[in-house]
Amino acid sequence: MKRFITVFLAVVMCLSFAACGKDKSLKEEVVGTWIYVHTNESGNETKQVLEIYEGGTAEFNSSAGVHNEGTWKIKDGVLNYKVLLFTRGFSIDTSASPMTLTDVSDEEIVFTKAE
Repeated sequence: MKRFITVFLAVVMCLSFAACGKDKSLKEEVVGTWIYVHTNESGNETKQVLEIYEGGTAEFNSSAGVHNEGTWKIKDGVLNYKVLLFTRGFSIDTSASPMTLTDVSDEEIVFTKAE
């Protein structure tokens, strides 16, 4: 009986380590440069760049002159980018190649991870 309990506890510990490791690797995967390019009806392009840094900080820049710095965290598979009182959510698609971040409030805005 003691062996069974020992083996059972070892399996439970291994599974808990694997579960914790997934979140960490997802956080590592989203760190980097993300790009979205929008072309309007006139043919003018606007480029948006979202830089995700280790440690929970991020920076957004747009060719239209918008610049802001904020923080990020992942909750329930959504990357939340927060600037002051505004939070913008992005669903993370790790199955896409390259990975994508889709704006949850406007699914036409899809950032692609720069390689």
